[in-house]
Amino acid sequence: MKVVGFLILLNLFLPLVAEAQREVTQQESLWWGYFFTAPLNENWYNVTEVQERHFVSPVSQNQFLIRTRFHRHIGEKWDGSFGIVLFLHNRPGKDDQEDFTQPEIRPHAEVEYKTVVGKMGFEHRFRSEVRFFKELNDSKTDLGEAFELTSFRFRYRIQFSVLLKKLDENRSLKLKFGDELMVMAGGKLGPLVFDQNRIYADLSLDLNPNLALELGYVNWFQSNQSGGYLERHIIRTTLRHQ
Repeated sequence: MKVVGFLILLNLFLPLVAEAQREVTQQESLWWGYFFTAPLNENWYNVTEVQERHFVSPVSQNQFLIRTRFHRHIGEKWDGSFGIVLFLHNRPGKDDQEDFTQPEIRPHAEVEYKTVVGKMGFEHRFRSEVRFFKELNDSKTDLGEAFELTSFRFRYRIQFSVLLKKLDENRSLKLKFGDELMVMAGGKLGPLVFDQNRIYADLSLDLNPNLALELGYVNWFQSNQSGGYLERHIIRTTLRHQ
């Protein structure tokens, strides 16, 4: 737990240190998501999600994604999964050229550990993913022919959940908050490099045993190719259906 605490403190102070040293670009975004969980048997279940992400000022599409993954219970507290995601990234055209869409295919595997201490739930998740982007032409104004390996990415997330109020037998209000650190390596990048850090908090309302609505905030802090940093302030709404 001391190591986990150190990582959380490091990630909290990282944006402050970086902002003092390099230029930080600010953006605002809205995320909309639908997550569907379907049990397959006693040990396996599938989670499929659809998300739309767009910028606020000016209003423009940022990303659209479809992700599906297959989970297996490993004992009482462990969970393992594998899956794949299709990202559609909106790329702005140069000069008078129209915007275009760059696809990304991202297979991934993860392991998750969940436990409860008192009234608080803890989740630790480690995910590794391989990123394949549809290559761009030399002028970066249109798509090429093939997908290319861009990088491997490694993600560690710690999440906490607290029951705020039990509304009735089937409905409750919860608070979820956490932090996720991401680093990349390989492909076109070479050695291990910092990618991004996400700090978030969500209010989750159980509408019934099979449906939950979440509303939250994400602080996305990412290094970019220009040598500076990108900070996004994100409001996200998620409907979870089982």
